[in-house]
Amino acid sequence: MCLLNGIPLKIKESSLLQEENITKKLYADYSKFREAIYNNLVKNNPETDKLLLFKKTQKLLDRFLFILFAEDRLLLPPNSISEIVKQWTTLKEDLDEYIPLYDRFKKYFGYMNTGYKGKKYDIYAYNGGLFAPDEILDNISIDDEIIYKHTLILSQYDYETDVDVNILGHIFEHSLGEIENVQAEIKGEKIDSQKTKRKKDGIFYTPKYITKYIVENTVGKLCSEKRAELDIIDEEYVKGRKNRKKEIISALDEKLTRYRDWLLNLTILDPACGSGAFLNQALDYLITEHRKIDDLRTQLLGGGLVLSDITTDILEKNIYGVDLNEESVEIAKLSLWLRTAQKGRKLNKLNNNIKCGNSLIDDPEVAGEKAFNWYKEFPNIFREKKKKVWHVTTATHNSRYSQRMFDNHVVRGEAEWFDTEDAIIITETVKEIAISDKLNILEYNICGDHMHILLVCEEEELTKIVGKIKSVTAKIRNRKRGYTETRGHAPLSDADTCDTPRTTRGHAPLSAREAPLSAGEAPLSAEEAPLSAGEAPLSGNSTPLSLVSPRTEKERGNTQRQVWTQKFGKTEVMDQEYLANAIKYIRDNRIKHELPEITEIINLKKEFLCTLNHAFRQEYKGGFDVVIGNPPYVRAELLGFCRDYLASKYVVFNPSGDLFSYFYEQSFKLLNATGLFGFISNTFDKTTAGVSIREYLQREVQILKYIDFTEVQIFEGATTYPVIIIARNQKLTSQSFEYIKIPKSSQSSVIDIEFHDVVPVNQSLMHKENWSFKSNNAVDLIEKLKQNKTIRDVYGKCYYGVKTALNEAFIIPKSFDVGEHVKPIYEGKELEKWVAHESVQQLIIFESKWTKKNYGYEITENEAIEKLQKEYPNLINQILLFEEQAKKRYDKGDFYWELRNCAYYDLFEKPKIVFPNLQNSNKFAYDESGAYINAPAVILPTNDRFLTAVLNSKLVWYFLTNLCVVRNGGYIEVKPQYFEQIPVPDLSEEFKRKLSILTNDIISKTTEKQKVQIKFNKLLSSKYPALKETKKLENWYRLGFIEFKKELSKQKVAFSLSDESEWIAYFEEQTRSYKFIISSIANLEREIDHLVYEMYGLTDDEIKIVEGSV
Repeated sequence: MCLLNGIPLKIKESSLLQEENITKKLYADYSKFREAIYNNLVKNNPETDKLLLFKKTQKLLDRFLFILFAEDRLLLPPNSISEIVKQWTTLKEDLDEYIPLYDRFKKYFGYMNTGYKGKKYDIYAYNGGLFAPDEILDNISIDDEIIYKHTLILSQYDYETDVDVNILGHIFEHSLGEIENVQAEIKGEKIDSQKTKRKKDGIFYTPKYITKYIVENTVGKLCSEKRAELDIIDEEYVKGRKNRKKEIISALDEKLTRYRDWLLNLTILDPACGSGAFLNQALDYLITEHRKIDDLRTQLLGGGLVLSDITTDILEKNIYGVDLNEESVEIAKLSLWLRTAQKGRKLNKLNNNIKCGNSLIDDPEVAGEKAFNWYKEFPNIFREKKKKVWHVTTATHNSRYSQRMFDNHVVRGEAEWFDTEDAIIITETVKEIAISDKLNILEYNICGDHMHILLVCEEEELTKIVGKIKSVTAKIRNRKRGYTETRGHAPLSDADTCDTPRTTRGHAPLSAREAPLSAGEAPLSAEEAPLSAGEAPLSGNSTPLSLVSPRTEKERGNTQRQVWTQKFGKTEVMDQEYLANAIKYIRDNRIKHELPEITEIINLKKEFLCTLNHAFRQEYKGGFDVVIGNPPYVRAELLGFCRDYLASKYVVFNPSGDLFSYFYEQSFKLLNATGLFGFISNTFDKTTAGVSIREYLQREVQILKYIDFTEVQIFEGATTYPVIIIARNQKLTSQSFEYIKIPKSSQSSVIDIEFHDVVPVNQSLMHKENWSFKSNNAVDLIEKLKQNKTIRDVYGKCYYGVKTALNEAFIIPKSFDVGEHVKPIYEGKELEKWVAHESVQQLIIFESKWTKKNYGYEITENEAIEKLQKEYPNLINQILLFEEQAKKRYDKGDFYWELRNCAYYDLFEKPKIVFPNLQNSNKFAYDESGAYINAPAVILPTNDRFLTAVLNSKLVWYFLTNLCVVRNGGYIEVKPQYFEQIPVPDLSEEFKRKLSILTNDIISKTTEKQKVQIKFNKLLSSKYPALKETKKLENWYRLGFIEFKKELSKQKVAFSLSDESEWIAYFEEQTRSYKFIISSIANLEREIDHLVYEMYGLTDDEIKIVEGSV
């Protein structure tokens, strides 16, 4: 069986390679056709706007592509295009009846729109807008040879077997750069290759295996949940109808009907739909699901398989997309048409479902004509809330006594009474709920035995909102006061509220001009007795994380301390006078009951009360069931035109945040209360700019899956660090989600995500500062390490290396004697583990202000150069080679030959630990050579050699990989702010002594290793001066002699027999020596690791966690 491992994946990869080759060839032909048509249109139609002609070129090609696909899929007569060309040739050459070839195609386009019945063939009216009359396309002229040549070329492809509809997405992606070139040329603008539309709009075509995975885990998950809810079990349908009761058959059939009805009401959105990759995948999934229903029904009822025709319903009811790019919207429509077109059936009109607009901005002042109001554009998805003002009152347990309680001889227990501390705790909790759930509270107060809330919401929301407030405040108050934790309240039904007259027992009635007292202050009925332990607590999807109790119902038992009555009073406020009275009544309620005002509560109310205008702002309910997609990746510096708008509208706003982060928040706003979300985007788990989106997701949604692709490349031609996030639009209810890491070794055209290990990660234990995806035990280990002091605590700051802003001018090969203005320097890529080899570069350094300090503060640039050329001719002449670039530097001193101001140059010349910012394994070296370091490499000034051993241990690497941002190829970015968080325990002198000895030994061995390596390389270069150093030759010790000889032969180097004999002996001797040193270093590193584990007090299980991860 093991021989078969990976075969399906290899087949997929082979298929993808073939598809890629066809895509490239087809796109090349398509691109030439488009270019030829556009140039011809411009020539033949000079009076028409060029931009408009360009857009019409795109539409014309869409028409041709549809016909090409349709004729090969038998939706149209076979070879329609070549037949049109053939007929035109016959008319022109044999019958002397010339008409332009484009006119023949226009006639055919008309058939596609209206239909045609002929003697030889019929054409059905497929139009869904694509072939509708178009004033421009109907009146332009195109040269015959353009149409003739290119239509025949494109006709040669097999659009049934070789060309998949998905190819349109690839074609569109390839088109973007060319489209922008043409548009810029039209406007007379220059093209910046760094700001092409593909880069600026952040558009990357998503591979099919990614769209499939996301659709299966969102749309598919909802379908699975619905089938489980309806109890649809396939095996029950396989049994058929024979020997089964009619009622059972009817019930099983009814389940399928209900499931299909549910499917047809499922709404799926891609808010950045591009060319429609996700929408097509969702369409495929839904079609398959309907086919399963047909199959189950056939198995149940017997007879032949009858396939329902539901593609029209799916396109019109289930699939929605929006994109900023007009061309992509048209491609998305075209791909959906091609996937669903059937012979003899009109194309769906997709304008109501697939729209062009700015998904993030609804203000025309910012987005112009692309401003997009979701609620107006999709009124079938969203409905405006019908809000009312409610005066709600709820009383404390046992504070009221009802007639029914009296009649039933219920013994009244001790009433709950809130003191000042209780009142503050409850108000703080109400504030948290109000902010978290965006409640519209106009006024609020709490007295000894009751609470007033003036709330604006829909009537159907009221019971749930009040139920949650009562339940959560009870839990928090009891927990903080040390009482037995309350079980809260079951979700209240409408029967659990009291609509009451404007009077209350125990208090003087209000006049008609006064606001009503809620029935919460009225006597309670028997139904208001404490809840029994068997009743369910409020689940409340939006309970804040900090408020969720981990205790189970069984643990709580019957010992709960009840806080509130079960029921609450509600009165609708009907007019302005009534509202004003209600506000005043609630605000003054403590005074009315002769209770002192509480300053803390007055201040807390300011944080969550809102104005009437805010409360009655337009709010909508509803939303999509699923939002999926690949949002554009656009860096913050390109968002300047809308930065203020984004800051005002999105809580995830960050000045450095990428555009995709706003798509996250917008998507959850567009989802319904429990909808599913699936995105592939750039990672943000550890970036500084990602803190706001991390905080938002952790607080607002339930993450279900997190797929980490940061070590592999998903999008061709783009360096990205992608992740897939699957989430549900509800507050945290389940603690853990599935984390899957795709390692670099899995790089492939198709990556089998399910093949990789799943790590359960506790969402509640992640920190907004950075996300670490570890098991609970691993998280506990990190927390244990963090109990120690940090590098920053013990050693102070670390520092970036020198920033020249023009390395080619200031960093040169080793040429001069070291002195005041010449220093040895390492670049980050030269730094090795333990100790760096001898520096081969030098830094020319004239410190900021040095010129004026030494030559006088009035000296001019020319005068200074004259002096420098006398005193330091070689140095200044080197810089003068780059004079223009040096002058343009932002970071420089008073003169362009000076470096930027730096207060710690002296620290480079002292003992220090140095390290590159990008590392794929520990690379910390001890340096006392006085060498400088080039940024972004970092130094830590210290005399403690033993610290180098700690930093190069497996444990510290484990800690860093949990903290640092991951970059391409599995590298982590060890920035100063991360390095300074490394924990350092208090060490005994004995530990320091042992580590110092090991550090000295390993530095000595590393230096010895470097000498062997350098000696061999020098001999090789001296024997063969013309030899170019390749990666393999540089790492000669990893080769066998045969491979070493082969590498030399590539550069025409051949040994004589006598030379070869000597080289074999020498090569093998040096290889043995090198490998022996490497083995010695590995043994010393193992000793260090064990000492470090002991130093930090790790258990055997904790050591296994570290060893298993590095």
